[in-house]
Amino acid sequence: MKTKLDLYKKFAADYATPRQPALVKPGAAQYLSIEGRGEPGGTQFIHRLGCLYNVAFTIKMTNKFAGRDYAVCKLEGLWWGRKPDGISFLNEPRSSWRWALLIRTPDFIGKDDLAQAIEVLQKREKPKERT
Repeated sequence: MKTKLDLYKKFAADYATPRQPALVKPGAAQYLSIEGRGEPGGTQFIHRLGCLYNVAFTIKMTNKFAGRDYAVCKLEGLWWGRKPDGISFLNEPRSSWRWALLIRTPDFIGKDDLAQAIEVLQKREKPKERT
């Protein structure tokens, strides 16, 4: 039985919190990502988070069935605002915050995997009810 690849464990030094503040210089990595704007936990944030995880797990399961299993990495996020460098965006209204959500993926995942996952998910989508 093959061992499941766990990028979080494999690159633990990139994620481990040291006892003392330290500059971390992680190597190049590949991510699935989605961007948006607005309140953390708001409607757009929750919708896009769901889309990101749906794609991540669809790609993971496709690869698992092909014999290349791996653990889906933990969610990472980047936040910023419209203010010039050096001024905290935390003073801006949360509705104007910008963000990118990321999930690290193994190097063997490529653009074709992403396109296939999106196609699978689009086929599964239930028709929207008319209001």
